[in-house]
Amino acid sequence: NDGAITGLGVLRGNLLACYQKAIFLVSGGSFADNVENQVPYVDFNWRAISQGIGLFAPETLCYDSDGNAYGFGGASAGVWTTDGVTVKSITDPLLRSRLNQFKDHHFARAAYEPKLRRYYLFFPTSSDGHFFVFDFETGDWAEGNHIEATGILTLPPLGASVAVEGTPAGTGGDPDTTGDDEDGGDDGDDGEE
Repeated sequence: NDGAITGLGVLRGNLLACYQKAIFLVSGGSFADNVENQVPYVDFNWRAISQGIGLFAPETLCYDSDGNAYGFGGASAGVWTTDGVTVKSITDPLLRSRLNQFKDHHFARAAYEPKLRRYYLFFPTSSDGHFFVFDFETGDWAEGNHIEATGILTLPPLGASVAVEGTPAGTGGDPDTTGDDEDGGDDGDDGEE
């Protein structure tokens, strides 16, 4: 039993079907008429690309700028990536040792930041939240500080202290992570109050 369907997506022109304990790639879809019964049918090819590792938290399915998929498979599987052929873990000892401290992994969230090439894995807690960051440039995980109501994330473990300014939590805004204010609007850091 692969569990319930926890995520659907598109991966390189095919359907990515994620279950709690398996990942499938669905291709094909040639429509044909069954002459004998006069009932049209669709021929799909379901191919398992992972058995035993699936998508535990539905809102952790993300895609990088190269078209690879990433997801969180629970505390035992950690975070995985797939190119549609194989599934491999990108979980390191830091992340694996910390995953069990969070009680309900179903509420985990993730996002991919293309400008910084980072995968953010967030676990809400009763007070605020906790997150981990995978840096695609270095291949390393970092543990971030909590997210305050201001929406500011700090990442000191990645070297220099970097602040990613965002909108207040729950507003659904699009954070300007570069600080260069490309949209031409007032970013509020002109020194005036």
